[in-house]
Amino acid sequence: MVLTAALQHSKDPNVLPLVHITLASLWSLSQHQTLVLNDIPWMEICDFVNSWSPIVDIGATIIWEENLPPAKPLPEDFLIRGLTFSHRYFPQNWFDKAPTHDERYLETPSVTEARLDRVLWLVQQIAKVSHVILTCDSANSLRFYHWISYDSVAKIFVVKESCDSDWEFLEGGTPL
Repeated sequence: MVLTAALQHSKDPNVLPLVHITLASLWSLSQHQTLVLNDIPWMEICDFVNSWSPIVDIGATIIWEENLPPAKPLPEDFLIRGLTFSHRYFPQNWFDKAPTHDERYLETPSVTEARLDRVLWLVQQIAKVSHVILTCDSANSLRFYHWISYDSVAKIFVVKESCDSDWEFLEGGTPL
């Protein structure tokens, strides 16, 4: 998988665009709780993001807000604009403050910083919804998946194991 290969290059800003776009599509998929994302390299994603902690204080940059952090569009935003997974990703009028066509693809240090902030925001958003995924396996037992979560004491992202669980259900099949 291309993502796995890119994630092996921790602290390399050249792989951030690929990681950003991939996480944006995973974030979109994570909004649909019927989808199971078992084949995603969650451990590698956590390791990649955590590898930036000596450079960026991940704990200080935690942004649990629903919307993208305010910034200018990144160069890759123009590439994924209009793709199905990006419809809910960009806020309304996101591209109104877009640079000119010639300025869109300039790679300045601030672009790398903004890209890293976006990657951290996406991982945080995935962590927020990753604790609510339910699936039925072939034995019809429910499994509760924690893809990733944020350990606020260690200030790192961690992969949580899935576990079988006996669920009590509310009317309509919603787990308590």
